[in-house]
Amino acid sequence: LVVNGVSVTLASSCKFWVVYTQDARGVCIEPQSGIPNAFNSFRESGLDIVGPARVLQHNFTWDLSAD
Repeated sequence: LVVNGVSVTLASSCKFWVVYTQDARGVCIEPQSGIPNAFNSFRESGLDIVGPARVLQHNFTWDLSAD
C-alpha cells in the first residue's frame, strides 16, 4: 500500500484479513484471527476456542518507508 509517497507494509501472524475500501477518504486493513461469522461457521472456519487456561496471541507489524 502506498499513501502520499509512503510505502506501508503490514504483516501479521493472523491468517485472515479484512480490507474495507467503501469510504473514498481512506482504506481500513486489519488482521483477524478467524473468518467473519466464525461462530456460526465453526466446522469450516477452524475457529480456535480459547479458555481460561489457554492464551491466544498474534502479532501485527507496520513498516513505513518513504519512496
